[in-house]
Amino acid sequence: MDKISRREIRRVLLEGVRPTTADQVISVLGPLIVNAEKGMYLLSPGEDVSDEDVQCALGLALNNRCADIIRLSLTIGPFPKPVCMSVEFYRKILDAFLAGEIDRKVSFALSNHYCQNIQRRCTSLVGLENNFHDLLGKRLRIGLKNAVRRTECIEKQWEDGWREAYRVVKTAVTYYLAFAQLGDEDGLNKIEPLVQQLPQTIPIGCATFCFERKFVLVR
Repeated sequence: MDKISRREIRRVLLEGVRPTTADQVISVLGPLIVNAEKGMYLLSPGEDVSDEDVQCALGLALNNRCADIIRLSLTIGPFPKPVCMSVEFYRKILDAFLAGEIDRKVSFALSNHYCQNIQRRCTSLVGLENNFHDLLGKRLRIGLKNAVRRTECIEKQWEDGWREAYRVVKTAVTYYLAFAQLGDEDGLNKIEPLVQQLPQTIPIGCATFCFERKFVLVR
């Protein structure tokens, strides 16, 4: 795919942001932009990113440091069952994921944690979401779909379920950009580790039947 102009992203998504903060944000978003340019998510193997790193990122972003991590692989079959997980529990995870329920938990938690405060101070949040979708969102969503198609073992229902994970990426990046526009260093520091995880692993949320447990897709 064509290269995405970092200058255009900076102009539209980071207009009026202090130059040093804008530089930091562009640097953090860099790997996501590369994924969008390639139209492919190149997620890391599970062993390349520690549970502790994912837990810390989710803990800071969601104000919950007790998240239990279970990894679901994208390449070893269609989301294979971890050895330690019962068949019944595994089926519940898949049902929740295909219904779009798991990733909505993370999106809702992020929104609930940040949205009220940001909306009081930043009336351009809707514009930020629209601009993100126009400049990066569509291409990143294509990349997520392509990552599934390349496994060559995913039926249409799996592709539909995977597509739901895009909301987590969009929500996290939107709030990250909003904090940059607000000049809110504390907010940036809390959500930045999660944004840094997105090009490597996708935290797709927690199920209603096991609220403290987060599921992470890896290559």
